[in-house]
Amino acid sequence: FVIWIIASIFLTIDYRRVLSFFKRQIPDRHIEIVREARRICASTLLRLMRAYLSLMTITFIELSIGLTILRVPYSILIAAIIAVVDILPVLGTGTVLIPWAVISLLMGDLNMFIGLGITYVIIALVRNVLEPRLVSYQIGLNPLVTLFFMFLGLRSIGILGMLLFPVIIMVLVELQKSDKIRIWK
Repeated sequence: FVIWIIASIFLTIDYRRVLSFFKRQIPDRHIEIVREARRICASTLLRLMRAYLSLMTITFIELSIGLTILRVPYSILIAAIIAVVDILPVLGTGTVLIPWAVISLLMGDLNMFIGLGITYVIIALVRNVLEPRLVSYQIGLNPLVTLFFMFLGLRSIGILGMLLFPVIIMVLVELQKSDKIRIWK
C-alpha cells in the first residue's frame, strides 16, 4: 500500500513526462487507434457510471419504501446511506440489512426481521435482473455478452475485473466497428 501511494505521488509529479515517454513508444500508425480507444474508454466509463447511478437510485427507492413500511425512523436518510454502501465494490445492501435483521431477530423483533429479509430479497432480485440489462444498454453490448464478461472479470481478478472487462470488450467492439482493428469476422 505504501509503495502504491509513493508510486502515485511520483507519477503525479512526473505525469507529463511519463505520458510523453509512453506516447513516443507507440508507432505512428497506432497513435490513432490509441486515441480512439482512449475516447471510447472514457465514454464507456461515463455510461457505466450512469448505469450504476441508476441502480443506486432504484435501490434507494426500494429501501425507502421498505423502511418506510417498516416505520423505521429516518427511513429516507438510512435508505440513502445504504444505497451508497450498496454501490461500493464488495459491499452491498446485505452488508447493512443482514446484520440488522439478525440483530432484530435476536432482540425479539420478528416483524422487523421478516420485513428487512423481504426488503433484502426484493432488492437482490431486482438488482440481479436489472444490472446486466442496464450495464449492457449503457455500454451498447448484448446483455448476455455483458453478463459473461462481468462474470469472467469477477472470476479472473475480482470486483475490478467485473467492472473493467465489459469496458475493455466495448472498446474492442467499437474499434472493430470503426475498422481500426480486425479481431473477428
